[in-house]
Parts: sequence; structure tokens; C-alpha cells
Amino acid sequence: MKRFTNQSNGSQAGRIYNGGAKSCRFALFPLMLLMLLLLPTRMVAQIDYDESVTFTALAGNPEGNTNETYANLFDGKKTKDKFCSDANATQEVCYASLSAQPYVVFEESTGTLTFRYDTYKPEGAYDLNVGKNKPEWSSLFDKIKKVVFDASFANARPKSCYSWFESCFKLSAIEGIEYLNTENVTDMSSMFQSCLCGYPLDLTSFNTANVTDMSSMFKYCAITSLDLTSFNTANVTDMSSMFEHCRLLKSIFVCDKFVTDQITNGDNMFKDCENLRGYNDSKIDHNYANCSQPGYFDPGFEYAMFDNATETLTFSYKGFKPVTYYYVLFEGRAMPEWYSKKDKIKKVVFDASFANARPKSCYWWFRECLNLTRIEGMENLNTEMVTTMACMFSHCEALTSLDVTNFNTANVTDMSLMFSSCTKLSSLNLYNFNTENVTNMLAMFSSCKNLATIYTSEKFVTTKVDNLNHFMFDDDEQLKGANAYDEMKTSVHCANYKTGYFTKLVGKNGDEKIGATGETLATDNLVLDDDKDFVAYEPFAAKAASYSRKMKEGTTWATLCLPFEVSLADKNFRAFKLLSADEGTETVELEEIEGSIAAGTPVIIKIKDGATKLNFTEANKAIAKDVQTAETADANYKLQGIYTKKEFSKDTDNNCYIVKGAKLMNPAKLLGETTTESVGSTPFRAYMVDNSSAPAAGARMFSISVGGSTTAIEQLETTADSKAEYYDLQGRRLQNLQKGVNIVKRGGKTMKVIIK
Repeated sequence: MKRFTNQSNGSQAGRIYNGGAKSCRFALFPLMLLMLLLLPTRMVAQIDYDESVTFTALAGNPEGNTNETYANLFDGKKTKDKFCSDANATQEVCYASLSAQPYVVFEESTGTLTFRYDTYKPEGAYDLNVGKNKPEWSSLFDKIKKVVFDASFANARPKSCYSWFESCFKLSAIEGIEYLNTENVTDMSSMFQSCLCGYPLDLTSFNTANVTDMSSMFKYCAITSLDLTSFNTANVTDMSSMFEHCRLLKSIFVCDKFVTDQITNGDNMFKDCENLRGYNDSKIDHNYANCSQPGYFDPGFEYAMFDNATETLTFSYKGFKPVTYYYVLFEGRAMPEWYSKKDKIKKVVFDASFANARPKSCYWWFRECLNLTRIEGMENLNTEMVTTMACMFSHCEALTSLDVTNFNTANVTDMSLMFSSCTKLSSLNLYNFNTENVTNMLAMFSSCKNLATIYTSEKFVTTKVDNLNHFMFDDDEQLKGANAYDEMKTSVHCANYKTGYFTKLVGKNGDEKIGATGETLATDNLVLDDDKDFVAYEPFAAKAASYSRKMKEGTTWATLCLPFEVSLADKNFRAFKLLSADEGTETVELEEIEGSIAAGTPVIIKIKDGATKLNFTEANKAIAKDVQTAETADANYKLQGIYTKKEFSKDTDNNCYIVKGAKLMNPAKLLGETTTESVGSTPFRAYMVDNSSAPAAGARMFSISVGGSTTAIEQLETTADSKAEYYDLQGRRLQNLQKGVNIVKRGGKTMKVIIK
């Protein structure tokens, strides 16, 4: 499309349906002015190209045009000399999704400083500061009474909070601080320095994983306590004067992620903090930033609260204890305080803050919570210190699913009755359970009447379990592993996947788990599909394995890589391996494979007789966990097979080549020089990789030479140009390609093609 000027060039509707009629030019200035006034406000005429603006395709159809979508009109990115037009416009206009930006505004009448993130920045608004530059609103520090983080600011990603509220001695409230996302912030130095802070300062939403500088962060703050239980200081190098002269500060609550391993400057960190527990004015640097003695920190507080209105039990970890009633987490075999609410609990939530808690006991936590149907945030339950999980989920009769995949059970000794009477569970994934220290598994799965599958790994062992645990699988009539359930065999001896009731988790097929059992691990039926990524955790066998693929009519060349051996007998394609590649002649030579394709071997296939479907069904086949190497003899090129979807990058995949239709294409060139937005490959395909020390950038044209008696050459070109001139080495014009070396001129390019 032509570059836009301020001349009228006809409507988009005309260009779409009439091939681009010439525009009418109106000379009357008043009429032109009237047209501009009537132009919809959402339409913006683009007069000069602006490389700083990013344009994004919108969903739906342009108004007045039912057969064309924005996505078709526009490729999603604004590139030079490429514009889109509105169907109703008399001038070329472009719909743009302008980039949102963070900004700060100050309302003098209320003394409110507000942080927002929007596509429209009001006049007089302030930009966020960068690095060690003072914020633009620093001149207002003596006027700011309240700070508000608008909900829109949750989408902003500031990199520096340096001196944001320094010397705001009139500041009495900060609202919406949960909308301040600090995941990219590296500098928090002097952020609250010299704030009187006569109000609770809730920083529990802060993500400090990337912060390196916290110097003077709270210096001279008139605050009595700080909850820093969310702080991860693994990358902080400067904590100098962090709490200096906080004379009213009595408590600093932290979790075990508040560390000082990388500190290079921790001078005066606690200077003049005279109200901290055990304060000593000779011990004021970062070496006292811990919860042990001598140290000035206090550990956070783990607790649970029940909300009668929502019937939800929530676990949290904070520095400040709740004002309302809460439950303390006990150690050992003590019944939890919330057990009295067991009949009312319908939902359990582990708040994100609880990820910093380290409970030591889960004894009876949800026992007889008969109405419990949902557990959210289980990934925030860190069980690395837990020693007992006895009766943890016993009689949770309404639970239909339970995700315990993140559990660390290395220190657990008691799992008795852990899942007993979970009557609606049909499967359990205990793949990450390490039970080497467990001594008690009494009735662990008893009376789970609908439990059919228990996935485990080799880490689930019973070496320390008392052999008297006879009721481990009592009344689990649906359970099946290596063997079907036998009511006479319910002891711990059946806790294995070779001869017992467990199933070893060996992989996943899309969202489906792949389980295998037996002395030689085997799954019953493996059905592979292009819509499902296949991942094997280890080699196993399949009693039955199958795969099918539909192809477009006219497909001649394709690729294939399956995790099981495929017989080539009576197949509707020929299979080839990559034999060699010659950069000088830009020729790829293939060698035909006879008999079968080995498991995990990537191949190029040539379809016979216009076939449009591939079908494979094999019995009793080994499944290869990894793709096998398929390199050329000089190792400069290889075919790389994939079992999962792959998205190619123009930056990192510029040495890759994919077979698409009848072309060998470089994804980097497609992405960089065309309107193509993405290039990907579905599972069970292959692509060629240039492993040479200096692979050429961009696409090249490779020809395929098939070894043996074949004389034809199949062109896999990067350009769709059928016109070519052929010459021999003496310069004589040829009618067609011949055996040996040919000089081929196609377009503006000359190349050598070898026919064998």
C-alpha cells in the first residue's frame, strides 16, 4: 500500500471491492472543513510516519464493511510504507492502539498524588523517574498529603522507586499500594526517607526479587513497626542506613528470604533505632539483620482465619497479627483450632503470603471437612519442614480433585490416614512425593471408593514403613495399577507400580497423564495427536501406539518424527535421512531409508500418489524419551525432531529451515521481511539446523538431491519463481537439468545444482 499523504486516495471499501478506484479531489475549502468536522473522533489521519508508535490490529469488522476484518486489513504491526484504511473514510486513516504509559498527577486542592497507567497522559502530568534521578514531583514533597495508586497502575512496571516519597512529612495515607507492581524495580533507595508515616505501611505486596539498592529506604521514618515478610533481598547489595534514625521503630518482621548474602555496604543499617529489641549502638550494620540473637528482626506470623460470610478458611503469613479472631498453627499432633468449623468450611485458600510460612505439622488440618469442595493456592503451601501429614485430608468427602504436586515430603514421617475416605477422588498425583523417611502409612488410602489411579515415581518408597500397615488400601475397589484391586491384598506391600496398585507417571500427552506399570514399564494405549504436546519423563513401552495426520491436497514433501518405531511396509510415502549438505552448491542430499524409521528419528518424507493422510498403528513398541541425533557426516547440518509445538524466533532461529509446502524456508526471513507474525511447527515434525561455525544469515535456496538411481531433482525454494535457465559447465544452454553439475539462473540469482 502506498505511503499516506494528506491527499484523498479513496475509501478502503473501494480498494477492497473495486481494485482501487481513483479518488475524487474536492477543491472547495469549506466542504473539506465540513468533512473533517464530521470525521468520527476515533479516526486519526496519519500524515507523517512515526517509527515510535506501535500499532495493533483490532478485533471485529470495520464499520460499514461486513466482509473484512481489522486483522486482515492490518498485519498487527506498523511498518514503514504500510498503512491501513477505514472503510468509511475519504482519506487514508489508521486505527491504532496507542501504547499506554505510566504517569503521575497532583491535585493541589486535596494534596493528592495519584499514579496512573493510561494511553492518555494529561497536560502537566509527571513521568516516572529513571535510575538515580529525582522524581519530577520532588518539588511537591511539602504539599503531598495523600498518595493513591489507581487500579490501572497495576499494569505499569516501574524500574526505579528512588526517592519517590522522600521528605513527604505531611503524607498521612497511601491508598492502593497493592497496585504498585515492583517486580522490575532495582532501586528502592530513599523511597520513604523522612516520611513521618503516622499510618500503617503495608508493603506485603512488594516483589523485591530484582532490587539491588535499599539504602536509606526507611531512614528517618516515624514508624513503630514494619512488615517486610514479603521481601526477598537475595540481590540487594546496599542496605546502608536502611532503618537509620527510626527512633520509634520497635518491630521489623521478615521471612527467611530476607538475607544479606550479597551486601557490600550495610553501614549504619540500624543506627539510632534505639527502640528495637536488644538494641546496642555498637551493633548497627547488616550483620544484625536476622531473627537470631543478636539480631533485630522478628519472624513473621503464620495463622488461619475463617470468614463466616464466604465459608472460607484462609491461611496467611504476615508480620502484624490480625485484629479479628484468628487461629494459630500448632506443631506436632495437636488438633487445629479451626476443627470446630469443619462442618462450615467450603473453601480453603492459601494466600500468596503463606508461601513464606514454614509450618511443621499438617496434622488433621482438613479432617472431616465434609463440605469442602475447593482448595486454592496450594502452591503457596511450603511443606519442606512438615513432619506429619496424618489425617490431613481424611474424610474430605466432597473434594473431586486435589493438587498436591508441589508438596515436599522429604521430612515427613507420618502419612497415616492422609487421604482416607476421600470418596469422590478418582485419581491422585503423588509423583513428587519422597517417602524415604515415612514410618507410618496406616490406612493412607483406605475407603477411597472411587480412587482408580495413584501416580507415583521411584521416590515413593516404603523401606521404613512398619509391615503391620495392613489397611493401606482397604476398601479401594476401583483401584488399579500393575494389578487390579484384590480385597485380600491391602497392605503396604502393594504400594508399588511393578506388582501393586500404583502407576508410575512417565509423561504427558497434552493435558493427559501417561502412566505405566509392570516390571518393564508399559502403558496400555498411546494415541498421539498434532494438537497435543508429547513429553516423556523416561523411556517406557506402549502396548499399542498410534498417530495420524491430515495433509493438504498437493503436499509432496513433509517431515516426521515419532517416539516409536514405524514400519515402512505398504506406506504411502518414502522416508529419507539427511545425508549431506553443500553450502557451495546449496544442495542438500538425502538417502532413502529402508525397512523402518527408528524411534525418535527425524526424517523428511515424500508423499506418494497425492495422499492426504498418514496413519500409523503399532503394537508393543518402545517409546523413545528423546529425539535421536540425525546429523550429516560433517556435523554441520542436522535434522532436529520435535515432539512438542515450536514457535520460531527471528533472532534465535536464523539458522533453521522448515519444509513448508514445496519450499525450504528460513523462519527468520519470513518473520523479518514479510508481514508474517509467527512461524511455528506442530508436534512430530522436524526442521533443518545449520550447525556450521558461521551460518549465513537469512534464507538460502536449497535443492534436494535424492541418492541412488533417481535423476529428478525436487526444488525446495525460498522464492516461488518457476522461470529458470540451465547451462552446463561449458556455458552451453540446456533444455532441462542433466546429471552432474548444472548452472541454474533463476531471477537475479545463479547457483549450482548437482543431479545424481
